[in-house]
Amino acid sequence: MKHLIAIPALLIALMVGTSAHSADFNKGLAAYEKRDYASALKEFQPLAEEGLDRAQFYLGKMLKMGYGVRQTYKSAVKWFVRAAEQGHAPAQTELGLLYITKRGVKKSETLAYMWWELAA
Repeated sequence: MKHLIAIPALLIALMVGTSAHSADFNKGLAAYEKRDYASALKEFQPLAEEGLDRAQFYLGKMLKMGYGVRQTYKSAVKWFVRAAEQGHAPAQTELGLLYITKRGVKKSETLAYMWWELAA
């Protein structure tokens, strides 16, 4: 009987954590869309470090474009890879572009194609 009570408590804890991530991510996305990159970075950075693929993608995008941070393709690649390995298709697409244009990585048509195939 103890196990039956623990399962709903675990589900509630997971749902609360997910909704908290969603709320923080949505704040970051709203800031990003308003071009308030300092606020977006403040929301995305901890979520990205915790493993949220969407936050990793946007952090990678900010680093790639130099939005509110020093532009660095190498760091952008790191965050895109983390999101892409979780199946995040936009991050996979970005990695394909970086591999084909030789930004932050050695040029590789093979890896570009691989990431684009995964994204598809």
